[in-house]
Amino acid sequence: MKELRLVTFAIVVLAIAALACSPIGGGKASEVVATAEAVATEVNSLTTPVPEATAAKPGSAPTSAPGGGGGDNPLSLQDRQAGLDKLESYRIKWQAQWSSTDSSSQTENASWDWQEEYSSDPQALHWIWHIVSQDKSQGLDWEAWQVANTTYWQTKQADGKSQCTSFSSEDKNNQLSKGLFNPTMLGSVQDAKYVGTDTVNGIRAKHYKYDEKSAALFGAAKVSGEIWVAVDGGYVVKETVAWSGGAGLFGSQTSAKGDGKWNWELSDVNQAVTIQAPEGCGGAATDLPVMKDATDKATFGDALTYKTPSKLQDVVAFYQEQMPAAGWNLEGEPQISDEFATMEFTKASQKATVVLSVDQDTTQVMITVE
Repeated sequence: MKELRLVTFAIVVLAIAALACSPIGGGKASEVVATAEAVATEVNSLTTPVPEATAAKPGSAPTSAPGGGGGDNPLSLQDRQAGLDKLESYRIKWQAQWSSTDSSSQTENASWDWQEEYSSDPQALHWIWHIVSQDKSQGLDWEAWQVANTTYWQTKQADGKSQCTSFSSEDKNNQLSKGLFNPTMLGSVQDAKYVGTDTVNGIRAKHYKYDEKSAALFGAAKVSGEIWVAVDGGYVVKETVAWSGGAGLFGSQTSAKGDGKWNWELSDVNQAVTIQAPEGCGGAATDLPVMKDATDKATFGDALTYKTPSKLQDVVAFYQEQMPAAGWNLEGEPQISDEFATMEFTKASQKATVVLSVDQDTTQVMITVE
């Protein structure tokens, strides 16, 4: 495809690039998140962070529901994530394809495979995203984890090798949230027709059908869709859609018309879902000494930042004592003034640079490891 321009793909790339290009891995990840959200808003309304789940007993059902759809009434649905915040755990899989042939008989194809896993106890989130374009020149093979207060990003390179980076923040606004990528980004459904009740993925669900008269989907001219909503809880269990028209989120820079389809499914509701952080992705910064009164602590790969109300001289004394205790040797003479200090330490083949600066009543700490 000439340009594989997915809105959320742009968000992910923007976030990673912004973190990678800043001197300390972003420092304030909230600025990166805010910028990413702004990009999404320009094109479509991205799902807001879902409140953390209220712990439910295994096998129990949530109580919130999409608008309408009671009994055999028509279904109106604005948010496919409604009710998921009440689930203890789940898995989501969303697969989509789009293809077209232009006036020169050139065929364009693209596909994505999105997976999301969630567990409330312990709190953890896992994404897998695989995107392919016809000529393989553009695409994405990417995973992310949110375990405790650490986010892990792993991308697979063209040579098959993986690159993994971690980012740690105690601020929940700087962490991954559920429901980043879901069919709501492509539009809403109004007055879908009730056709019966089925069991889908072990869940009793009401079955509805709709067409382009009932659905406003991004880039679509003709639509044929089916959706299943849990009888107990009102959350969406499954949705299948076929459309014809533009590429939609697969590419806003192509004028080609074609056909697309997707399948969205929810499974393993309130079942055991184990999510573990990838091995060897913590970065050297996770093992560095940190003062007990530290606030706004964040790590990005091999960089650590935080603030402390302690005086600069006290922070200097702390690192002169604690870095050697952790196996780091002081190199050269520290550079210390009233409002600024730098120290360098080495351990084996690594070098750690400690930079301290005074900002009003706090001392800013930044440590990078090479």
